[in-house]
Amino acid sequence: MCPRASAGHRGRSSSLDLVYHSYRLVEPASSLRNARLEVALTGQNGFLGEEIDLVLALEEWERFELDVIGSAFRAGRAFGEAQDEWSYAAFLAVRVAF
Repeated sequence: MCPRASAGHRGRSSSLDLVYHSYRLVEPASSLRNARLEVALTGQNGFLGEEIDLVLALEEWERFELDVIGSAFRAGRAFGEAQDEWSYAAFLAVRVAF
């Protein structure tokens, strides 16, 4: 289950979006399949945490596109002692057409 809210601005071919996610397991678990986590889940609570993303997609040019994404995740009760710790990530994608 992942409730989500977003707000953004769209230009002619580009956009800037702010996206909020809240992550919760239907049933508490002690691990997540296919997740590269360094912190174990307690298995006693299903609330994984909350995330906010800022996404800038620039597509104003015929042969060039640029995506810049910044994310912040706050761990929830499912992470036990790691609850309320923040993790950050950034992503950059450049596409050039020849």
